[in-house]
Amino acid sequence: MDSYLPWPNYRNNLLRLGYAEQDVTAPAGEKLVEDLVAIGDADEVAARVHAHLDAGADHVCLHPLGVPPDDVPVDRLSELAASV
Repeated sequence: MDSYLPWPNYRNNLLRLGYAEQDVTAPAGEKLVEDLVAIGDADEVAARVHAHLDAGADHVCLHPLGVPPDDVPVDRLSELAASV
């Protein structure tokens, strides 16, 4: 999350959504991470996706964190796709 916080478009959007300055200043606040990052197995991540959709989101972007950009975890994404 910390790599996104210096970007004004991300930071300003999060502030508009009601996050506090300390939430959007690296290191990212715990509340911000818990709200935006789905952590767990495929079923836990799918539940978070469905919670966003149930709350009115018309699309949810899934972006695996912690892997090199050229190392797309296709097997994990395929597993998740089956649950979502």
